[in-house]
Amino acid sequence: MFTEVFQMLHQSSQSLDLRKLSSPLLIERMDRIVATERKISRAVIETIAEVSRRRAYLGLGYPSLFDYLTKHCGYENASAMRRIEAARLLEQVPEVAQKITDGKINLSQMAKVQWAAKISEKTQGQAITPEKKKELLEKIEGQSCQKTESILGQALQIDFKPEAKTVQHHDGSKTEFLTLTEAESALVQQCLELNSHALPNLNLKELLLYLVEKNLKSKLGVVKKDGRAKAQDKTKTQNSAAARTRAQTDDLSQIHGQDQSAVQTQNKGQTHLKDQSSCKSQKEKPRSPSVAEGSPRHAAQRRPIKISIRRKVFARDKCCQFVDQTTGQKCESRIFLEIDHLTPVWAGGDDEFENLQLLCGAHNRFRYRQQCRTEFK
Repeated sequence: MFTEVFQMLHQSSQSLDLRKLSSPLLIERMDRIVATERKISRAVIETIAEVSRRRAYLGLGYPSLFDYLTKHCGYENASAMRRIEAARLLEQVPEVAQKITDGKINLSQMAKVQWAAKISEKTQGQAITPEKKKELLEKIEGQSCQKTESILGQALQIDFKPEAKTVQHHDGSKTEFLTLTEAESALVQQCLELNSHALPNLNLKELLLYLVEKNLKSKLGVVKKDGRAKAQDKTKTQNSAAARTRAQTDDLSQIHGQDQSAVQTQNKGQTHLKDQSSCKSQKEKPRSPSVAEGSPRHAAQRRPIKISIRRKVFARDKCCQFVDQTTGQKCESRIFLEIDHLTPVWAGGDDEFENLQLLCGAHNRFRYRQQCRTEFK
């Protein structure tokens, strides 16, 4: 198949004045090009499926298959999603590959089958098997986009809703169009009512911004206003509270100092005898094996990273710091961010600010697997 595709591409790249071709030859050429395009589409989907299976995009600095297709391969967002859904369907129903080559099924139809299956599973709580998807593909062969939606909707008893759309304005602002179900609208209204004390205008935009601000404040200790993050000065408050606690402790010590000294003097001898007895018993008993510092159990027993340090790391990095050493491609994903140790804990790394960085979940696991292959192979 690939030999035929490459030969066709070579012939197409040669200079040819299409205006000199007769109509029959022009139609024949068009038919061959369309057939070649279908073969290329099949090859692309099969390759995307294998790239996804291996997660080969992680080594290039991309956190997801979608980012790889849009940023590295140059696909538009919707085109990338269609190919991703088609690749996933191909893994479940391998027979669809030949249907692509024959022109019976296109990528848009494959993506709609996947989308319809997800909606059906979500609303009806019943998984769509590969056999069922194969039946759906047979029903939509050669059908238009509108007819495909009608067939899938009737077969799975779902409604095809318009997707969320965004309109970009010249001043940088955006207008978002969303379609909510009746149940979703009821939830939004209930949330508006519960938060009406903080929402003077009582509309969806105010609710969204209010919830975003609360989430950022709880996660990062910052307050978002006018697109800027303003850090809260909690350190000063914490230090003042600690100082007050120490002062109260000193006062209590001065008041009860004589009583405490008397008690300590009285019990000094008994404590000394207990210590000697304890030391003797410890020497006689066999020492239990300690947990190795580099073991997974030791890593599980360590204390969590301080929240103040976590916030400093998030404020400094802001995104995934993974960089492909070959191309210099930086991930820069801002979702599913996790704290990673530059020097791993099992290798003696600590929780200090300088030894920490942000990685997305995919690259955190990818880096861990790399370290395991290097250190424990």
